[in-house]
Amino acid sequence: MKLYLCEKPSQARDIANVLGHPIHQKTHIKTDNGVVTWAFGHLLELVTPEVYDESLKKWSRETLPIIPSKFRLQPKESAIEQFKSIGELLKRCTELVIATDADREGEMIAREIIEYFSCQGKISRLWLSALDPESIRTALKKLKTDSESRPLYDAALARSRGDWLVGINMTRAATLRSGEKGVSSIGRVQTPTLALVVRRDREIENFQPKTYYEIIAEVSSGNESVSLRFAPREEEQIFDRTVADGLSERAKGFTGPLKVTHERKKTPPPKLLSLASLQIRANAIWGWSAEHSLKVAQSLYETHKFTTYPRSDCEFLPEEQIPDVSCILANLSRLDPFQDIQVGKPIIRKTVFNTTKITAHHAIIPTKVLANLSALSEDERKGFLLIARHYMASLMPDYEFDQTRISLKIDEKLSFSATGNVPAIVGWKTLFGKEIEKDEAILLPSLKDGALGTVEQTKIESKQTKPPAHYTEGSLIADMKSIAKFVIDPNKKARLKETSGIGTEATRANILKTLHERGFLETQNKTVLSTDRGRKLLALLEQHLPILADPGETAVWEDALEVIASGEKTVEEFTDLLSEQVKTHIETLFANSPVYKPTGVSYEGKEVLDANNRWIFPSRKGWFSKELFQRKMAPEDYIRIFEGQEPVKFDGFVSSKTGKKFSTQLRYNPTRVYNGKPSPGVETVFKTK
Repeated sequence: MKLYLCEKPSQARDIANVLGHPIHQKTHIKTDNGVVTWAFGHLLELVTPEVYDESLKKWSRETLPIIPSKFRLQPKESAIEQFKSIGELLKRCTELVIATDADREGEMIAREIIEYFSCQGKISRLWLSALDPESIRTALKKLKTDSESRPLYDAALARSRGDWLVGINMTRAATLRSGEKGVSSIGRVQTPTLALVVRRDREIENFQPKTYYEIIAEVSSGNESVSLRFAPREEEQIFDRTVADGLSERAKGFTGPLKVTHERKKTPPPKLLSLASLQIRANAIWGWSAEHSLKVAQSLYETHKFTTYPRSDCEFLPEEQIPDVSCILANLSRLDPFQDIQVGKPIIRKTVFNTTKITAHHAIIPTKVLANLSALSEDERKGFLLIARHYMASLMPDYEFDQTRISLKIDEKLSFSATGNVPAIVGWKTLFGKEIEKDEAILLPSLKDGALGTVEQTKIESKQTKPPAHYTEGSLIADMKSIAKFVIDPNKKARLKETSGIGTEATRANILKTLHERGFLETQNKTVLSTDRGRKLLALLEQHLPILADPGETAVWEDALEVIASGEKTVEEFTDLLSEQVKTHIETLFANSPVYKPTGVSYEGKEVLDANNRWIFPSRKGWFSKELFQRKMAPEDYIRIFEGQEPVKFDGFVSSKTGKKFSTQLRYNPTRVYNGKPSPGVETVFKTK
């Protein structure tokens, strides 16, 4: 008997339909070309510590670290019937085809079951990037060998055991060390996510608005006049009113040639939806939580069959699905919300249909089933229409607008300008109405390029810098995906860009749910805020083990897992190294104070100490970071600041928003308050060019 082992029931149905004449049973499907069965994701889980030893049920410092000599798995109670059925089928099969998702986790889902039941038959691998019939037929003709995909299992196994070692040990250690009631859970993704929110909240609370200035010039040319603005980039903003006054006076009365450009510009349709982008959009429009968005998408997929697999990280479609376009569009055009939409001839873009961009799944789109909107709940209807709009938009013309730009250059450092946009072709934007803000027509007077313009008068406009916005679940998921922007090390940054940040489409919603359930985060309206409990946990880690809150560690793991997947290192080598790290982490966390190292630099008669990511000056209260705005700060830099009568200027800082270098002046403030508590330290006075 030839047995196909799938990751989920829907996958099994799609494959069985291609294999021919499916006969559905409770736990499997018989076909002309074999039997198809399925898991429900992971059917096995690593056992908890007390399964290894009953005494480990009690949490104590003396039992840490907990490092099993051999990791054990047990079936999940929720799927025990299906698990047993798979075991019986494996005993009878002579050839097994792994047909789970084409990624590390899919490989692990199948192979942990295979090893649990000691399957001895021939094994091959069905490698699918999409589940349309044509893609399945093509993949069935090109089965991979057992050895080709097995290293992916080793990498997934290492990741799973590593997360267990860190999660179990450091959660117990942090809970015991913190002295707080409840569990102070630690996780490779969970803790850096908490750090994002806590640090954003701190930044907002400690934000001191500064006044900056922009200059408006009223310019005449012939019988026309136009308002032009001088608004420097963030790193060059004007904070000194006298500087603004000088520039304003320099511009008054100036006459020179206007530069006028006209350009037709295009905006392509938004990308198709992955789960993350669906969660981000639904949170922005309706305030849905990540968990609720997933629940709606799952229902549309499983219950109603109106949309494709929801837990996808991909925003592309395989080229094999191009023939489905006419059917899906025809069905959508029959629905009331789309009856007045004229799609025209579908535009097949490489930015939409690109098989090389497909991961384990493709983007979330409508299926070829004609949707019955009356059968959906209100939220299901909203979710379906959003997915449908993105699909239809991807096949419609670009939005086009005519842009006019007028500028007047006073000198190399002073130039005024204005930009106007006039919509020309609405294109795909006709689908979204108020959900996507329409470009308001900004009309500028009709002026010729090269015509003389005279600055009749100027006006200085004062503005204030604004703090960053509090997180929403949508923006938090977006930053989890783009976590690389918070990482300084270029190698780690590059790796995190490759892996789409921290967490996966399938896990991010649950991570946020856990942080809420543990009392680390709370949501007020759409805003996600850190709680006092969450702040205390992060403060503890920042003082003793900042590495646990560092998203860059995921990049380190990914590098190690890549080496395992290539066969250069073993799972055991990875877990052995990680076990030693966990042991060191626990010792550090329970130490009475951080381990300080001498530097050989003295100040005010006492040696400066090296304490992980900070310098300690015993003669000064407060701590001093080794890095400010991506610039390394040496002890001697701080000594200059302490001893300076005036703020000290430093070069080489880098804006986290723009990546541009800038200079700034720093001073020591012995009365500074940080996070609501007295905390003498260094602060920025103002930025300079």
